[in-house]
Amino acid sequence: MLAVGDVVGKGVAAARRAVFVRTSLVTSAPFEDDPGRLLRLANAALIDRAGTSVDYVTAVCVVHRPADGKLAWAIAGHPPPRRFGEERLQSLVASYAGSSATSVVENLRAALADYSPVAGDDVCLLAARNQAAVGSGAHG
Repeated sequence: MLAVGDVVGKGVAAARRAVFVRTSLVTSAPFEDDPGRLLRLANAALIDRAGTSVDYVTAVCVVHRPADGKLAWAIAGHPPPRRFGEERLQSLVASYAGSSATSVVENLRAALADYSPVAGDDVCLLAARNQAAVGSGAHG
């Protein structure tokens, strides 16, 4: 499971909320592989702990299933990414096959900036490599 998130606010209260949601996700991950369900569980735990609030959490949860090579993802607290388009993203990522994660992120960031220069701090790019896909050669 990979997760990224952001909380509304600053300071100790915001940091506590972020840590609590992260801990909730990590605690549930061994028992659940549906990213939407993981986010719902974290949300329920947060509401149980702190009640409802206008201080929300934005999170993206990605679950990789190595056995079938599938990724599943869910997003909470923010609209899903639609300006750029999933097909364009898949095409760009495929064109960077074999590149370093850093290079992929830099190229995607540049493509997004060309597409929407006002995206601001609502952009988060996360790159992960499936080690099994790299091969079993002497790459270290």
